[in-house]
Amino acid sequence: MALDEAIATGGQKRSSPSHIGGVWLEQAFVDLGCFQRASDIDIEYCRVQDIPVVRRPTGGRAILHGDELTYSFSAKTDRPPFSNGLLDSYRSISIAFSLAFKKIGLAVELKKVREKGRMLSGSPLCFHSSSFGEILVDKKKLVGSAQKRWNDGPAPAGINTLFL
Repeated sequence: MALDEAIATGGQKRSSPSHIGGVWLEQAFVDLGCFQRASDIDIEYCRVQDIPVVRRPTGGRAILHGDELTYSFSAKTDRPPFSNGLLDSYRSISIAFSLAFKKIGLAVELKKVREKGRMLSGSPLCFHSSSFGEILVDKKKLVGSAQKRWNDGPAPAGINTLFL
């Protein structure tokens, strides 16, 4: 995640190009969204179980990683398709992934309803609820997405997880 953040901040300073990358994660660890309270998870349990806890630079809820593919994406937001704001960026990325999933035979759908507050699960865990534009299979989230945008630069950083 530190490398993803470095690439994204390099894009913000225009010293690195747009980027998409992926890594297969095998060791379990928990990552917390940048605004999430550490008290949302059982830190002592993680310590006893030797599960590292890290904080990512993007928002969203906690994810227990392990045995999955995680991807990151950063791009400049001063031109299409990422210049029309946060939700439009989510939509563009989700449509691209949805098309790929459909080509391999997965029956995916994009969540079309924006929910807030009590309509969400109330869980501090990312994959226990889904948000507008996220990819679902059988009404369950397949891909979690989070973005970081800077006011003083044209690059979002997304550290997003795809559970396989």
